[in-house]
This record gives sequence, structure tokens and C-alpha cells, in this order.
Amino acid sequence: MCPNVCPGRRKARLPAVSATGTATRGTIPVTLALVSPVMAQRLLGLGVDFPTPAEWFQTLSKALVIAYVARVKFTESIPKLTFTATSGLLISAGLILAGPGVAAADTDTDKEIAATLNTELDDDMAGNMTDEHVDNARAMVEAAKDRDMGEDAATMAVATSIVETHLDNLDWGDRDSVGLFQQRDHYGSQEQRLDPTWATNAFFDELNRVYPDGSWDDTPLGEVAQDVQRSAYPDRYQHQVDDAEVIVDHLW
Repeated sequence: MCPNVCPGRRKARLPAVSATGTATRGTIPVTLALVSPVMAQRLLGLGVDFPTPAEWFQTLSKALVIAYVARVKFTESIPKLTFTATSGLLISAGLILAGPGVAAADTDTDKEIAATLNTELDDDMAGNMTDEHVDNARAMVEAAKDRDMGEDAATMAVATSIVETHLDNLDWGDRDSVGLFQQRDHYGSQEQRLDPTWATNAFFDELNRVYPDGSWDDTPLGEVAQDVQRSAYPDRYQHQVDDAEVIVDHLW
């Protein structure tokens, strides 16, 4: 082989690549020769041979495999992460970018729904709906959905809670009553009764005891609610049914 560059020859060899993806000692990265003609001339003067297309393709393929393996190992090295509702996560190198948590987005949505409802409702909750009220009403709607009870059941629950607490999840009440439905302690613990989903399911359980097999279908919702709650003011529930229907329509 010519000690430097043989006349008429521009064939070169890329630097050898080790199993770890680094060039072996004593080689010059050929990629520098691709930067500019001046650099290429300097490398030629040093006796660096340029590759044929076949050699270039073969070496590039090896480099891509090494890069892929390194990427996989890097990805596997990232610990599993637990995301909270309000957390944001940034993993550099362009892997993941998460902004404000889901809870913030839900709150914004609930505020928008509350603002809309405040213009549509006609009774106690007109102008008084908040994002918290929307969230509590949503828990009732979801509980009704989970039990395949339909929109009327959700409407009854929402109307009942409007009468009892104006959709506030109160930790106090008459005697030992607490929660959205002001349920007494025989329903369950205070912690349970203050859980909107648990309290709604307890309301539906009592409904099924009073009206087995959905036998309340043909009865006015306010009357059914009174039979479940056994209130000293039996006529109040029916007055809130229309507004409860509007709320449920937005959340169903």
C-alpha cells in the first residue's frame, strides 16, 4: 500500500468502531472530512482514505445499531415514575413533556361548567354553582352510571343534595348528619359519608331498599327522594328536580 495516498485513489476507510461504539485508537473520524473541502484536503494530506459507498453504508449501519442499543439501555434505566394529579414532568432529550396535571384541567372545565349552569338554573343554585359543586354532582352522575341506574337516578341524587346542603360536602349537620345527603351515622362512618361516591351509593342502596327492582320509575322524583330521606320537609325535593336535570344533562 502507498505510504500516503496512491495516485488516482480516493478510497478511504472509516475509523474502526469498537463494540461499545467508540472509535479505536489511532484513527481519525471520517465525518470531519465531510465538513468542508479544506478539511478533506488536510485529511488527504495525512493519508486518510475515504470509503467506498458500500463501506460507508456498512459502517453507518453498525453505528445505527450501536446507537439503538444505547438508546434502549438508556430508556430501560429510567425509573418508573408515579404521576400525581398536579405534577409536571420534564425528561430532557425530548422524551416526555407533561405540563400542569389533570386535576388543574378538570378544575378549569368545572369552572366553565359552573359558569354556564349559573345562567341556566332557576332555583336555589342559580348563580351559586362553583367548580366544587360541579365536582360533587359529577360524583353522583358517575355513581349512577356505574350502577346502570340512568339519568333519573342521578337527577334524584342531585336534587336531594341541593335540598340537603346545596351540593356542599359538609362535615357537620343536624345531630350526627354529615355529607352531601346529610346521612346519619347508621349509614356508615363519618369518613365514608364524606366521600361523595360512597355517600351516593349509600343513597342508592337505600333507594333500592325502599323501592326494590326500580319500582320508583312511575313515581315523581321528589316524592321518591322524600321516601329515601324521610325529611321533616317532604315537599322541598320536587322543587329542585328541574335544576337537577339541567345539571345532570351537562355531566352525563
